[in-house]
Amino acid sequence: MEHKDHQVSAQSSGRMNLLKMLDSASCQCEDIPLLGSLNCNLLNPDAYSGDGRNLIDICDIYNMDCLIDKPTRVSQSSQTSTSF
Repeated sequence: MEHKDHQVSAQSSGRMNLLKMLDSASCQCEDIPLLGSLNCNLLNPDAYSGDGRNLIDICDIYNMDCLIDKPTRVSQSSQTSTSF
């Protein structure tokens, strides 16, 4: 159980760090590119840990658009869009 609690805490901490960076960047720049593999399922955002929903919410707050519109991880049993 401690491991799961620590994981949730780390996710919250990561989200807060991302929000702080975006706040700072938005004060300095009009356009903010966010690149990388954030491992959030944007095709089914409420699945698993809800990280996809969190990322979509953050994008809404900062008026950001995801340019990836196809699955970036495809297996025989599933497909997800985990890149941004």
